[in-house]
Amino acid sequence: MPVGLKSAAEAGDATRTSTLEANAEADIRATVSPTDFTSATARTVTRYYDQQGILLTSATGAFYRVDATIGNTWTTPLANVDEAYLRPVSAVVRWPVDSSGNPISSNTTSFTLYVAKP
Repeated sequence: MPVGLKSAAEAGDATRTSTLEANAEADIRATVSPTDFTSATARTVTRYYDQQGILLTSATGAFYRVDATIGNTWTTPLANVDEAYLRPVSAVVRWPVDSSGNPISSNTTSFTLYVAKP
């Protein structure tokens, strides 16, 4: 019984974080600016989401925290990719978080996406 309950909880987390990742990806793409492609440093964007994956304006009421780093260079350049127009983004989802947005457990998942210059 305990194994089944743990498996069900993990499956629920996987479903929720998958939906959250899609929402975060859309939000990250919307925040990219031309300066992300001319800056000499990477930029980290932090976003907070409630339990339903809805973007919040602050950590208040948040359950998830997403830290996404928009890279300024490629660690390993991809063939046939113009680095002036495409950048990698590494994101980490952490949950649950406290009222200040700090993680209160070790639950994490990560994903990578690529953003085009606006």
